[in-house]
Amino acid sequence: MRSYKGLGNLLQALGILHLQGMRPYLAITGEFWHDKQSYLDQIAQLDLAEQVRIEDRYLPNEELALWFSAADVAVAPYIEGTTQSAVASLVLGFGLPLILSEQVAQGVSQANRSRLIVTPTGDAPALARAIAGFIEGMTREPVPRQPAADDWGAMVEILKGLTLN
Repeated sequence: MRSYKGLGNLLQALGILHLQGMRPYLAITGEFWHDKQSYLDQIAQLDLAEQVRIEDRYLPNEELALWFSAADVAVAPYIEGTTQSAVASLVLGFGLPLILSEQVAQGVSQANRSRLIVTPTGDAPALARAIAGFIEGMTREPVPRQPAADDWGAMVEILKGLTLN
C-alpha cells in the first residue's frame, strides 16, 4: 500500500466510527509496497483488528468480481499525487458506490458522479461521517451491481489496462 492512497486516514475514520459504536468491516486489498507494520500498529492501537481483513497480495483480474460483489461500498481516500484512479473507474464499472476524496473525484467523469460520495482530502472526521451516512442510508434490498449493458465495453478496456500495466 502506498502512503498517498490514504489508508492511514481511512483507518483513523474507522477508529472514530468504532468509538461511536459503529463497526463497519474493511477489506484492504492489494500489495503493501512499504511500511505495512505502521498500518498494523494503527489497527491495533484503534482496536480495529476484528473489523479489518488485509489481503496483502496482487489481485488478478479473475478475482476482482468476487471482491467487488462482497462489498457494499468502496473507499478511495487518496491524499495526494493523483487525480485519476483506475481503481475508481473499475469500482464504478462494477456498479459499486464509491466514497472518495476530492483529490480522486476530480478525475471521475460526470456520468459516474451520481454514485460518488466526495469528502475533503485528508479529513478523517469527514470520511467517518461519509461512511456513517452511507451505512445509515443502506436499504435491506440488494442493489444490483452489474454494469449496464452499455458499460461492458468500458469495463473491458479498464481490465485490459490493468493487465497491461
